[in-house]
Amino acid sequence: MNKTFKVARSLTRGTVVTSEKASSYQGKAVKTVIAAAVALAAGSAFAIDNLSTVTLDNGTKITITTDAEGAYSSTVVGTVKGMNSQKPATEQQFDAGDRLNDDVKVTFKGGELEVVGTDKKVGTVDGAGTLSIISVSGKTDAAAKNATLTVGAAAEPVTLAGQTIVFGVSGTEAKVGTAKLVSVDALTLGTVDKKDANTDMVTPGKTTSVVVKAGTNAEIVAATDKALTIANATFANEGTLTFTGSTISVKSDIAAGNYVFAGATTIADAAVEGTKVGLFAADATADDIKGYDKVFKGNVTVDA
Repeated sequence: MNKTFKVARSLTRGTVVTSEKASSYQGKAVKTVIAAAVALAAGSAFAIDNLSTVTLDNGTKITITTDAEGAYSSTVVGTVKGMNSQKPATEQQFDAGDRLNDDVKVTFKGGELEVVGTDKKVGTVDGAGTLSIISVSGKTDAAAKNATLTVGAAAEPVTLAGQTIVFGVSGTEAKVGTAKLVSVDALTLGTVDKKDANTDMVTPGKTTSVVVKAGTNAEIVAATDKALTIANATFANEGTLTFTGSTISVKSDIAAGNYVFAGATTIADAAVEGTKVGLFAADATADDIKGYDKVFKGNVTVDA
């Protein structure tokens, strides 16, 4: 009994104690306990617990991508913390190789979330920061990699307001992938001032800034049969940006750059300016629209 007690007590201290005098039964039992304890310790030491919330402070950045073999990879700049998926949840630091849940709540306080050459889903996005979506060029179409960031954890409308959305391409090869922002439901970019009817207090609107780097094929897509609303947004477009929605409501000015509006489009209290504007059927091909800097696929309505 004393030997058994000493072994058990030593195990709680993380020390393995053996004794030649222990009975065969005791030896087997102790070995079983030790093996289970070691396995449990190893599992807890190396398991990656996905984060269900994450806060990206100024100067911090998480990059999600794939390695040369196509396996998941993540890196981090600065100290990034969030809550894990345990019950009860506890605070956890995001380290290289860690993951974010597909329904993660992202809170920006000046930081950046970057997706490079892979697909990533997030739940909600709030605060001021940067969403970067970067495709990867290749020598062939097959070698080029798309990048897609899908926003929304449930089938509910998504609003992105106050963030900067950057679309870019990594590499200098001839073939370029597509950098795409997708919503799980209807999508609104930016918010406008809102006056409370009871108090007359005004909640200021928040502008969404969209940047498309040179040579980038970018897309902003609402879910199938859902509306895309450009409520309060600015654009700096040096590539090609395609908007896709069952309907597209344009309430912000759009000037320089190549744009494609794939859906029935209404322009209200805004100007869409182009040097060569084309109106095409919904099934128009890339060859059909070549040479136009503003392309509308479907009906266009202009409200004064």
